Amino acid sequence: MHLPRFIFQIPAFTLLFFFMVMVCYAEQSSPGSQAELTQKQQNQKLFLVTMAGVGVITAWGVAQWDYFSQSPHAISEGWFSNDTKYLFALKLNGFKNMQNSMLKHIELLLGYYTRGFSDAEEAKQRNIFVGVGLNLTDFFRRHSYNKTATILRYIQIPYTYIEYANDLNE
Repeated sequence: MHLPRFIFQIPAFTLLFFFMVMVCYAEQSSPGSQAELTQKQQNQKLFLVTMAGVGVITAWGVAQWDYFSQSPHAISEGWFSNDTKYLFALKLNGFKNMQNSMLKHIELLLGYYTRGFSDAEEAKQRNIFVGVGLNLTDFFRRHSYNKTATILRYIQIPYTYIEYANDLNE
């Protein structure tokens, strides 16, 4: 039988702790045989499960970590690309006094975006913008398209707003 390499690298106390928690506190559960757990029992169970999780994660980290065998290095993860935008949207239908007016269909936007920082030859831009847009989330939710409305809580559809942008480099 061939054991994976990381089994030999895990400290014995981590394995011992993990198996102790799993064996000593495993509950025999059959439907209808147990009553509700008390708050103290729930807290104890939560603590033990959390500690078991920490033990497993620690064991995995120890097994996979290279212990500085290579020097640290940095690479771009793509967070700041040419199309990166940060957006804050204030949806007016969330205010009680706006719910009965036409303003409930409006959202106010504030944002920041950059362009040209990944290409040395391109002109670099840092832009801040304000805008007014349509609250599509509210529109789709009122018409029973709840999944679409949920997606639109996180995605701003292009050309559904009017913006004024200012390049901070100028």
